[in-house]
Amino acid sequence: MTPPNADPLPVTDFGTTLDGRTAQLVTMDNGTGSVAQVSTYGATLVSWQHEGTELVLGFDEVAQYEAADNPYFGCTTGRVCNRIAEGKFLLNDREYRLAINNEPNHLHGGPGGLHRVHWKLLAYGRHRNGDAWARFGYLSLEGEEGYPGTLELEVEYTLTIDHVLRIEYQATTDIPTPVNLTHHSYWNLAGEGTILDHELQIKASSYTPTDDTLIPTGEIAS
Repeated sequence: MTPPNADPLPVTDFGTTLDGRTAQLVTMDNGTGSVAQVSTYGATLVSWQHEGTELVLGFDEVAQYEAADNPYFGCTTGRVCNRIAEGKFLLNDREYRLAINNEPNHLHGGPGGLHRVHWKLLAYGRHRNGDAWARFGYLSLEGEEGYPGTLELEVEYTLTIDHVLRIEYQATTDIPTPVNLTHHSYWNLAGEGTILDHELQIKASSYTPTDDTLIPTGEIAS
């Protein structure tokens, strides 16, 4: 693990959670017009501004991220992002049952998934080329949210001088377990107002249709 550089990034308090712990907020400024802020609560991207325009939806304090109606703004989701049908899966001939938090399925790691935990700020700083970065870690113990195995996790955010936000994940497990991590920001590249005039291009030749509960049917459609 790379130690913090001599040019550290600002780290401030982001409020107190219901369990009495203080969340931290790391501010990454690329020095060329982009500033991103990431919280230790949920390893969450709270803000990304480019030339003063806010690009992502987020809250002003950690208490709002704890609310039941938070739609996963900017967080790291898992252990398994998206849905697991009926909250159960087979692994090595054993059935595991998980919490149902999106009836009738298990969603984004469960009600106490990675978006609801305190990550540790492992290291942060600025690379020699000017890129700002921050790395967060979390140890998910055996049985957490019903999953097998202890999982050691890291997620690293890098804001480059070219205005690229890079997110990299690393996970190590002691026994086989499903892992599927992702980032969950809501974007508005115009900064405010509707996104209905945005155009989205997905470079794919096919997609996976889902059933009424948003579970893939198994079909690969054009």
